[in-house]
Amino acid sequence: MRHLSSPLRRVFFISFICTISVSAQPTAVLDSLFGTAEVQRAGSVKWVPIERDARLLNNDVIRFAKGSFGIVRWPDNSQAYAYGGTQILINIGPENGKKILSYATVFMGSVFFVIKQILPQKFAEDIQIFTPTTVISIRGTSFLVCVEEKTGNSSIKMICGTVRVRCIQKNVAAFVSAPFKTVVGRKTTEIVTSAILSSDIDSLKQWVPEPVINFEISKQLAKSRRDRLIITETMYEKCTINSFTNNSTYKGDWDIRRIIPVILAKRIGNATNRLEIFAPDSSMLKRKSLKTPPRFTIEGTITSFDIVNLAEITVRADAYHERSIGRVSLQLILYDSHRPDEIDTIIVSGERSGKKNIENSWTTIDKFTPSYDDARFSSSLIGSALDQALETAAEKLIMKIYE
Repeated sequence: MRHLSSPLRRVFFISFICTISVSAQPTAVLDSLFGTAEVQRAGSVKWVPIERDARLLNNDVIRFAKGSFGIVRWPDNSQAYAYGGTQILINIGPENGKKILSYATVFMGSVFFVIKQILPQKFAEDIQIFTPTTVISIRGTSFLVCVEEKTGNSSIKMICGTVRVRCIQKNVAAFVSAPFKTVVGRKTTEIVTSAILSSDIDSLKQWVPEPVINFEISKQLAKSRRDRLIITETMYEKCTINSFTNNSTYKGDWDIRRIIPVILAKRIGNATNRLEIFAPDSSMLKRKSLKTPPRFTIEGTITSFDIVNLAEITVRADAYHERSIGRVSLQLILYDSHRPDEIDTIIVSGERSGKKNIENSWTTIDKFTPSYDDARFSSSLIGSALDQALETAAEKLIMKIYE
């Protein structure tokens, strides 16, 4: 991994707040780790090594060694890509017994945020990021925040979506959309934006995986095309999703041939209001009568829907771990009646790993309701893997439809 350019080495302090509604006890997770990291558990002054998939509880502090890289995932699947030298305090706990207030304070380092707009909407109500000079209000977007150590000046670089940026001291605010950036100081009286340069993107790709950046950029390009079509009122189409074919090894009680298309339809429907979606199960979706044939049809094949167990041993053979991995793979075909000779095939997958135990086995998970209204399913290995696959599927399908 290459070194950061000097602007990205700056130390900064931010707070990340998210309100979600779930019933299970939430925790942040160290989703990926390259190199080494340590954790200081709540109430302790001792730093101890931490491994991938470790859960971060309220008031835990995690720090990444120089040259390392890690991803912290929040309960709503929002992610923070942290570069070496970053130190984060995790705060997560119940509020009034019904909602869970989650936030993090980054004391130092560099972080790229990918904030999810998850399904259903009630899981994510409001997200804000704080710096010493700025409040950033966001939803379903991605951006880089850098704050200078001495001055507290906060640089916000938008990759996808729109945020509302406010100077705390002067109480001035403005919306900043991709592909623009701004810098806010303690005494900023006007939010001034400028275009992001290719050098900004190249610098970010030095420590955030390039496919992640490219995918966020592609979402922004698709969103721009959709906005143009909506403004000109040139698009309002119908799309039907047929029951999928199950070629996976799953033989449980869930009817995944019908369940997965319904969840996919809800996700697409939440992402755009210019498309009527019809799914196999009318009881789970508001369904209108099809007076005219739909322009688009989606068919799918479930190639993988399983939990596998793996054993790992370190190179020096001094540690042995057993892990369970939820995997989902789908092959989707999009038909367009306006272009009968053109067929778009999309292959997506999702994967989530955890410790090998009874909670991460089919014995437990198969008893949950296969719906994202059930927090137990949404946080399970297979539920998280399915969420990743369907999120990618919805975004790619919408991009194809709106091309």
